[in-house]
Amino acid sequence: MKNWVHLVLDESGDLRNSISLYGMGGDMKLKKQGYLVKDEAIRKKIEKNKVFLKIFLSYSISMLLLFSIAAFVLFRSVKEVIASQNIEMSMRAFEQIQTDLEETNTAAHVLATQIALDDVCSQLINALPGQALNSIDLTRIRTQLSMYQNTNPSVESIYIYNSKLDLFLTTGSRFGCVGKEEFSDRNIVEILEHPEAYDTDTLIQRELFSNYYNGVEKRQVVYSYLRYGAKSDKSGSVIIINMNFEKLFREILHMEVMTDSQLIIMDKMKEEMIDLQGFSGLNRSELQKFVYEMAKEGESYRECQIGEEKYFVSYLHSPETEWNYVKVTKWESMFRVLIQFRTWVIHVTLIAAALVVIISLISSCSIVSLYAKVEKKFDRKHRYKQSDINLLKEGFLGDFLHKKKLFGKKQLYTQFQKYGFPIEENQRFTVLNLQLAEYEKFTERFEEKGTYDIKFGFENIFIETFSNWFSVIGFINRDATLSFILEVPGEVKQVQEQLQACFAEFCENVKLFVEWKFILTGIMESVPVEQLQNLNEKVRSVLGENFFYPLNSYLTYEQIVREHKKTVDYAKLDALKLAEALRMDKDVVKIYQVFTKELENCKSVDYMNAMIWLGISIARGMNGMEADQDEMKEFLMELSKCERKEAVDQLFLDIFEQIKKNRALSIMKKGVTGKLDEVRIYIQENYKNPNITMEHLGDEFGVSANYLGRLFKKETGLSVADYINGERLKEVLKELEETEKPAKDIALECGFVSANYFYTYFRKKIGYTPQAYRERKRKERASKYQTLS
Repeated sequence: MKNWVHLVLDESGDLRNSISLYGMGGDMKLKKQGYLVKDEAIRKKIEKNKVFLKIFLSYSISMLLLFSIAAFVLFRSVKEVIASQNIEMSMRAFEQIQTDLEETNTAAHVLATQIALDDVCSQLINALPGQALNSIDLTRIRTQLSMYQNTNPSVESIYIYNSKLDLFLTTGSRFGCVGKEEFSDRNIVEILEHPEAYDTDTLIQRELFSNYYNGVEKRQVVYSYLRYGAKSDKSGSVIIINMNFEKLFREILHMEVMTDSQLIIMDKMKEEMIDLQGFSGLNRSELQKFVYEMAKEGESYRECQIGEEKYFVSYLHSPETEWNYVKVTKWESMFRVLIQFRTWVIHVTLIAAALVVIISLISSCSIVSLYAKVEKKFDRKHRYKQSDINLLKEGFLGDFLHKKKLFGKKQLYTQFQKYGFPIEENQRFTVLNLQLAEYEKFTERFEEKGTYDIKFGFENIFIETFSNWFSVIGFINRDATLSFILEVPGEVKQVQEQLQACFAEFCENVKLFVEWKFILTGIMESVPVEQLQNLNEKVRSVLGENFFYPLNSYLTYEQIVREHKKTVDYAKLDALKLAEALRMDKDVVKIYQVFTKELENCKSVDYMNAMIWLGISIARGMNGMEADQDEMKEFLMELSKCERKEAVDQLFLDIFEQIKKNRALSIMKKGVTGKLDEVRIYIQENYKNPNITMEHLGDEFGVSANYLGRLFKKETGLSVADYINGERLKEVLKELEETEKPAKDIALECGFVSANYFYTYFRKKIGYTPQAYRERKRKERASKYQTLS
């Protein structure tokens, strides 16, 4: 049934009288008031419908053909959408994985640097041929390494190798202190013997084999970071940080994008770095052939048949790190919706073939439906709120500037046009980033939900202020920053001066809105709109350097890079000198100023690393009388949170003052009572000396030996001799558990004056002989390992 419509419109465009429908020899009239027909193309389409009876057959065939084509096109479109969404999700996941690996690599580098600078570990690192390290020194070094390992959950183990002594020292007791020939981690020995074959600036994937007491061999993949004493000389000492990524890999495999998928990451040498398997049984040689063909043809994805299973293979290459990502997903898992859709389309097509004649006869109903669609379309065009438009604009600009999505040039120009920023070929732009100071206080004051409206007000004031000189479009980031794109007009001669003036005006205008402080970071370079992504990356990379600058100041990328490109020379920094000055009650402010003077023009990250190192050195150099342990912990926590150089300086001055007050209070203590803590510390540090006696302690602290003994017993509940022997016994028990040295040798090393006295004392305190204790612990360990295996 072919219909046509005659419309009678008044001057305002309203449907004045009626809609007349003609067809099959009859007519009907629908009284409709208030229709607003805007779409002339749809109206003409309706008017072009001619007599239905003459073309009924062709109409029916056309409907079937169009339906089939539409189903095919829709099927292909849905397939492309699913594939493109999967690839886009994969790209974001890969960026996150790459960021996690880079952060882990940086963490390993920082940890290796801290170990290299640690004065305890440096005894082994800097040891020379012929310089003997006794078991006490090695135990202290291993304890220090274990402390670094325990404070870094992703660290599997830490090695130090001194090539001049041919000595390995590790955090794990299963490797011991041995040379290359006896070291059981043969893989790391091979790496050290052929350093030219490995890139030591990044993590190295390798296999670590461990043998349990029951003979079971454990194979474990670790990622190792190597720090040599000097890049030019790889024959000296080296620090090896072994990282365990099992937790990170479990999180990656639980990503939605990794469902029924396998991820392979290869470095620029096409060597496999990571293989995360969501399923097994994949033929790697056939997969490799498909990937090479895809790379050769420049394809980003391809469907392939490997064995009896069909897969969807994505191949992505990162030009920044030159990493290659291969993601293999089971076809049925990825296109499950598509399979259901195809079944649905087949059923609907069969039903449509039977109903097409009936649909043709009653097609007049489609006219009413068409008018309803026109009305809905009109409503959709005009019902968007300004807030919805702002969110859409921010979503587009966020995807564009932060490279969350790739845009073609035509698509990019269309989007800018859509949001009131038309682009011409010769236009050039720059990027500004507005950062809110003290963002944590900002969110506390306005609450998390209310911060968007406040930042939206900042954005409006900023655009209104700058629009007198520049064309501006901006959006609100989720963090403490707002980003703005500015057109750089040719008539503005001194762009930087004008930007500074506009920013100063903005800071004044915003005070009427709310009291807050800001930092503006920008760049003097102007580029076409397609290159704004790279420009914004450069600007955001130096946002942290405003650490050195006052608030409410306009900063350029060029200025920051020029003033803060120096690297920290740790050889010129003497953190121990400041701790020593604090103990000697010298003028520490001048020494602190000399220390910070060496850090001028360094990057903020390097500056803070050096200052945290200084803080740790002070904390370790102070005893209980000069600085309370809780005070030092609080000091280090606050130091790690500092966002401004002034805050760092004030924090150090405060701790200097607190240490001075603590020392004054300790001096006020009278007699030996105030020295008991010093006596205990002295015993803990010197218990291995067999000559340490009550008389020796009395001479050391200038008091009567008998009086010291009575006071020590009263305060601690132990005699001085029992306390000394107790410290010695702790070390003996540890050595019996961890080494195979004879008990007699261990006792003498720990300060017991004779073997007979030691055996008598040991049996009295423990209940059985040293050898029986060692055997007992060995059996407990073996039983534990058997249970685990």
